[in-house]
Amino acid sequence: MHPEEQEACDDVARIIATCGGVFQGARVLEVGCGRGACLRYAQAVLGASAVFGLDTSVGAVETTLRTVGSLGGRARLVSEIG
Repeated sequence: MHPEEQEACDDVARIIATCGGVFQGARVLEVGCGRGACLRYAQAVLGASAVFGLDTSVGAVETTLRTVGSLGGRARLVSEIG
């Protein structure tokens, strides 16, 4: 991802997480996690204690797994539909 794209994702993630009431120690579930930008922001910046992503695209979930895992979080694919 280009730095400009990452910055835009971070801005959107910040707005969504803030509006959603994410705070230090919160547990976050994101339905339609896409690339995991909001989960990454919630975990790395806002201090969420646990993040969970749900998406219908296996590729999106795999990308989210890498994103969350790169921050030192535990990440695993629970199940695939298909």
